[in-house]
Amino acid sequence: MHEVYTIPGLMQRLEERGSRPALISVRGGVLDILSGEVLAKRSQALARQMQESGTKPGEPVALIAPNGFEWVMARFAIAAASAMAVPIDDAATDTDIQAILSGCKATRAICIVAKAKTLKAANPSLRVLALGDGPLPEGVARFEYPPCAIPSVS
Repeated sequence: MHEVYTIPGLMQRLEERGSRPALISVRGGVLDILSGEVLAKRSQALARQMQESGTKPGEPVALIAPNGFEWVMARFAIAAASAMAVPIDDAATDTDIQAILSGCKATRAICIVAKAKTLKAANPSLRVLALGDGPLPEGVARFEYPPCAIPSVS
């Protein structure tokens, strides 16, 4: 029989992994490892920030990020905040992004910094929370990562 996990249960299991790897990613020839504890802490912090900014249960939240740490963290956070994820391919055209946002009636989005401008242009009233470093367009908030030790292997 398969074990069924709730989001809080999954976060607990990730935290229990401690420094053991939960996600492994290769970016630009560099192997990055994210521990279960760091993934859980970041996901929970993002979920709290979403709730504190007014995200409601069942509310559609657009998610644009490449496959990797940010996408997984944001997807867990959206679920932990009891919102509904609306994943949008990070290679989607501006026209497609606008159509998806209009169709799902999302008023909030989580994205990588590189997509923040596109999202605000598609829907100026959209509340956008950006992940990562770099300049942000006006009206876009940045997720402040909680301090965590992240092992990296080259």
